[in-house]
Order: sequence, then C-alpha cells, then structure tokens
Amino acid sequence: MVRRLFPLPMAIGVLVVVVALTLNGGLSTVLANQSLQNRDRVPDCSDPKRWPTLMAIAYLKNIKVLDPTRLDQSKTKARRIASEPLGKGVYRQVHHVTLMEKTGKTIEAITVNDASTEECSMSDVDVFVVTRGH
Repeated sequence: MVRRLFPLPMAIGVLVVVVALTLNGGLSTVLANQSLQNRDRVPDCSDPKRWPTLMAIAYLKNIKVLDPTRLDQSKTKARRIASEPLGKGVYRQVHHVTLMEKTGKTIEAITVNDASTEECSMSDVDVFVVTRGH
C-alpha cells in the first residue's frame, strides 16, 4: 500500500536527499557516506521489478501521472541512494526511480520504505514525484 501523508521528519529527510541530488548532480555523492562494509549487508531492493519501483508505478498510475501500458520496461531504472539501519536487520531505504514511456516521456520519483535482507516490503512505500517529462 502506498501512503501519501508523511511524518514531518521523514518528509524533511527525503527533501534533503532530493536537494542533494539536485545540488550535487549525481547519486554517488549521497552514497559516499556509507561504509563499504555496511553496504555488503544492506538489502538490495534496487531491481526495477522489486517493491519500491512497483509501488512507485502503482502510485503514479493511481494519481493519473502514468499509464503502465505505455511504459518501456526495458528503460525502467531504480537506484538506491540511501540506506539507514533501523535495527534488527531492518533498513530504511531511499530509491531514485526513473520510468520512461514508449513516447520518450520520463518520470522520476523518490521512494522511501523499510526493507530487510529477506524482504523489500517491510513497510508501505512513500512516493515523491520529482519530475514529469514532456
């Protein structure tokens, strides 16, 4: 299930990530503060067929921003830009999702959700629309 109302601290955290994306011109700088050792244990939910991307598509469909039948699945991308341990093997993750329609229109979103090493769907997904291409 996708939530549209966000607790203020989470919204501020995502805003910081979006600003970091904009100001630094790339995702690698956001990940730079994660230790290499920690990254090995962090769940990988960045595959385009995993929970964050699928929930972003569902949310964008529900708000009438995206028609999934027009989506070029081969160009769908999801990249983890942050992961914070919450305890007991659970992490709060932020993903940058890029979707492209067959017409070339690009839609970008930021997703936030909790994941474990066994499951990417430990929580609902918060979806923030970043850009809607033309």
